[in-house]
Amino acid sequence: MTEPMDVESTVNHSETDGLCLSKENRVANDLVVSNATVWNKEDLDEVNLARKPSDSSSLSHSASIDSVMFVDSVSQQADGRLRPFGSERLLYQPNEVLYIPITQEPAPMTEDVLQDHAEVLTKLGTSSEAAHTRAKIQSASLVSDMESFKAANPGCVLEDFVRWYSPIDWLQQDVEEDGQVIKKGELSERMKIPSNLWVEVWNSAKAVPARRQKRLFDDTTEAEKVLHLIAGRKPGQLALDLMPMVIQAAVARLSNNSKALGMPTLKTLMENIITQSGKAMKSQSIKLYKELIKNINIAEVTIARMESLVAKFRSQSGQGQKDIDKFIEDVIESTFSFNKEIPEVNILGASRGPTGTVVHHLFAEAQKASRMESEDPSGSNSEEEVSKLTPRLKDFPRPSAREYILRTVVPRPAPYSRPTPQRMFCTLMDNEFRLVGAFSSDTTFQ
Repeated sequence: MTEPMDVESTVNHSETDGLCLSKENRVANDLVVSNATVWNKEDLDEVNLARKPSDSSSLSHSASIDSVMFVDSVSQQADGRLRPFGSERLLYQPNEVLYIPITQEPAPMTEDVLQDHAEVLTKLGTSSEAAHTRAKIQSASLVSDMESFKAANPGCVLEDFVRWYSPIDWLQQDVEEDGQVIKKGELSERMKIPSNLWVEVWNSAKAVPARRQKRLFDDTTEAEKVLHLIAGRKPGQLALDLMPMVIQAAVARLSNNSKALGMPTLKTLMENIITQSGKAMKSQSIKLYKELIKNINIAEVTIARMESLVAKFRSQSGQGQKDIDKFIEDVIESTFSFNKEIPEVNILGASRGPTGTVVHHLFAEAQKASRMESEDPSGSNSEEEVSKLTPRLKDFPRPSAREYILRTVVPRPAPYSRPTPQRMFCTLMDNEFRLVGAFSSDTTFQ
């Protein structure tokens, strides 16, 4: 296989990737088997001469080996050799070169397969026996590599395998003997632990080349499984599988924009969205996705409004930036669906303050643009020509209604009564008017 499976993509992409890997794996296996190099002793005279037997005979270690097993292993025919492992030799056969075997590629797993595999391992428990069983389940690739190594290197021992497979577990040090400095090696401490899994697997592994082993990745079965899943998937399930990627892209975009604006309320909303997105993508619940999309919509609208206000107010304000920022935050706070306690926003300094000045300027510009469009729809005349042809208009548009509020505190119903508040509200429009009064009286001293 040329590339590992990408488990960070969607399930559909992983399944398609698995189908492609199945095809590549079949082609690669056929190519390796057909072009495998058979390394015979006659073909390696130059390799054998590159390093004298005496150079490697100084390597020693603390392991022991049964002589009967040693003789049986030597009598085996080497098979499945890929290439020599540098100039290394077998520890118990200094005249034999250490070969890298042809091994199987580990089986790729999609996201759903990984999740199922993790659930199986979790259900085993936390006892020592469960841990040992869990390690055996996960050692399928190790067993395959050991069998391939034994087939490629008859007469090898576990130390030879460790030197190639896990060099960090082969400890070497310089020792002086008979006036000469030689290197001695031994297994690491973790390899010497009683009931070590590697020792158990090594003792049970047989010398079987990779092409004769049971396939770790059955490309035919996996390809058929993927095709079956794709053929039976409904459009709704396909859309649901794509939701995590869409949600992730949306949250990432909103998060970047919210950080640039730096509003506390927006930060809180984004934290809630991130938490909800994790729960929704894990459970794949349509109800949770609907709630999440609703909050994403609120955040998107809020960010767009805030960017618009920032562009309009900060570009026009020369001073009073602190008041401008406070006004923008209050406007955004009042627009949140979950915040209805701020019906109106106060403008500090009214029309003479920095915020009021910007509002006045924005209305004046809007009036000017409206006047130019109404007087010259084609846009052929300049702004100066239009202003000469039309009378000067006010900065604010014509009001749609006028409101009058009268408040006072007077004694009622008698002059000696306690003063009580009185209020009258009046609205005047083109075709109607409204008049509302709220009057109070003293009920004690009438």
